[in-house]
Amino acid sequence: MWKNKWLKLSIKLHEIKITTYSQSFSENITRKQKTAITHLRIGHTHITHQYLMEREEPPICSSCDTPLTAKYIFTECRFFEKERRKSFRSYHLFKILI
Repeated sequence: MWKNKWLKLSIKLHEIKITTYSQSFSENITRKQKTAITHLRIGHTHITHQYLMEREEPPICSSCDTPLTAKYIFTECRFFEKERRKSFRSYHLFKILI
């Protein structure tokens, strides 16, 4: 019942987490690495959110002229296309950040 409600919700979190279960980490990574991965999963990074603290305009990709977000960098930006192909097996954010 809860899972059905979760799946019917239209929320941004579905892009990185398709289940209600907690996401696990490899046993051989540090707490600092886990925190960094979690920040990437939810899209909160220094590059994409520092403008909020500095009361500036949101960052724009210099090569694509598109708002800069973690999702955009990992899945869409043409500038990083070659690196994505080399590093990841998927173009889906929730699969990249497992």
